[in-house]
Parts: sequence; C-alpha cells; structure tokens
Amino acid sequence: MRAQHVLSSRRFWFFAAGLLLVATAVLLFAGKRDDRATKAIAAYVLAVDESSRLGGWFARPLNPVSVITEGETVKVPQGAKVRVLFPDGRTEDIEGAQTLAPTAPARRGEVIDRLLAATSEEIARIEFSDTKTVVGDVRLVSPAGVTRFTNPEIVWITRPGAEYELAIIDPTDPYAPPRVADHARPPLKFQELQGPPQRRPLMRDRLYEVHVRERGSTLMYGFARLLVSHEAAEGELPEAPMDLLCEAAQALAKRPVRAGDAWLALSRLPEAWANTEPALRLRMHVAIELGLEEEFVRAKNALAAAQR
Repeated sequence: MRAQHVLSSRRFWFFAAGLLLVATAVLLFAGKRDDRATKAIAAYVLAVDESSRLGGWFARPLNPVSVITEGETVKVPQGAKVRVLFPDGRTEDIEGAQTLAPTAPARRGEVIDRLLAATSEEIARIEFSDTKTVVGDVRLVSPAGVTRFTNPEIVWITRPGAEYELAIIDPTDPYAPPRVADHARPPLKFQELQGPPQRRPLMRDRLYEVHVRERGSTLMYGFARLLVSHEAAEGELPEAPMDLLCEAAQALAKRPVRAGDAWLALSRLPEAWANTEPALRLRMHVAIELGLEEEFVRAKNALAAAQR
C-alpha cells in the first residue's frame, strides 16, 4: 500500500509539473503575440536545413520561420544553422552557439516602405491604394517597375482559355524591332520571344515597354514600363524557399522597388513558406505596387489570422 501511495504521489507531481510547463509556455506565447501589436519586428530567423532550431536546453525546430520583436533575444544552439533576415533586406547566416539580439529599425517614412518591421497595429491600419505601376485590364505582374534581370520571365494574370499577344518595345529606338510572342500563356520565358534580335538580352539601365493583349479583343489590354537596372544581368531566380523569400525582401527593401521580381519569387514559395509572416507582409506590399486589390485583401486577412 505504501509503495502504491508513493507511486501515485510521484505521478501527481509529474502531472503538476507538466501542467506548469504548459501554462508557462502558453503565457510566454501569448505575451509574444501581444508584443507584436506595439513592438516593431527586429528580424526573422529562417530555417536553413534540418539542423535549424532555436532555444537553450529545450531547443525547438524552426518551422520554418521565427519572428524576433524589438528588445527580444533568441539563442541559436550549438550545431544549428539559421539565416537572419532583417527588415531592410540584409541577411546574415548564423551557426550556433550564439545569442541574437537584433535592433528594430527606426520608424520613419510610410508604413508600406517598412512593412517587414511594422507593428501589427500599423499593418491593421494599412488600406489598399493602387500605385499604377501597371495599367489596363490585363494585369502584368512580372517584370514591372525595375528588374535585375536582362532576360526577365514574363507573367500576367489571365482569363481561362484565353491566349495573348505580347511585345517588348524600346521606346527610345523606333527602329529597333520589338520582341514578340503570339498565342502566348504565362509564364513566358524570355528565350521564347520571337523576332530579331530574340537571342539578345535587354540592355542595362534602359527603359522598355511591355504590351500584352488578349487575342481577338481590342479591349483586354495591359501595359507596363520596365526599367532594367544598371546592375542587371542574365540569370534565374533561386530555387530554395529561404533564398526566394530573401530575394523578395531585397527586391522591396528600397525604392524604386523591384515589384515584379518580388512577385515572381513569392509566387514560387511552397505553402509552408508562403503562409509565414514575412511572406504575407511582402505579399501585401507587392499587391499594392502591382494594383492587385484581391491579393492584398487575402494576404492581409491571412496575416491577421496568423497573428492571433
């Protein structure tokens, strides 16, 4: 009987200790959620591989992003690899053991231009406003604004079953033949464009016009101006989700933004990464730049749900 009593007593205390740990974790988690309402985001910690985890003795796997608010410290345990994404687009690869205590950027300028750092309260107050980077009923989403690619992939929003005609024109040289595509559907690789000089990339530090029209219609038309940056080069987007997220952040980090490059990178994120807090914040920013009101509302609602 005494042995049974001791065993029951131990079970009780183990159970009580477990409840205490769970309650503590819930309180800490709730406190962190409350912090995001009024505290700026200092950094995002991104998973690099299976070794990526945070914490001390009870280190937890990164799944796949963790948010660090202003004034918060986070431990990277021994043997863990992570990447830190800062709101200004900078990145830093970290290998433990280290303690991270990033500083939130100053709250200057428009909220949309510092959306990765904005508090939840600031984001809740953002309303959609079309910046008219692209115009027309056929909405071009990439490239648009500025691009870092001299061989950009071309993407636009389509109607089911419709085919399109597309042309890239150099408005400064009326004698230069346009790069064209007929019976096209996105995504359209630059190499698929026809007409001389189809094999030549676009020129750096040059302004182009992208025209797209639904075949058989004189009304369904889209237009965007495209500036190829002076640092542009031929290339492709990265494949790893972590690199795609960083690509999008860097494309939107300073004006003039590379909205089309950012949209393309975000569109290739797998679901687990596309629904993370930094990805949703970036989707809101891109949607405003490209005039995608429905996309803005979806991203804002998904972000609000994720922050509850």
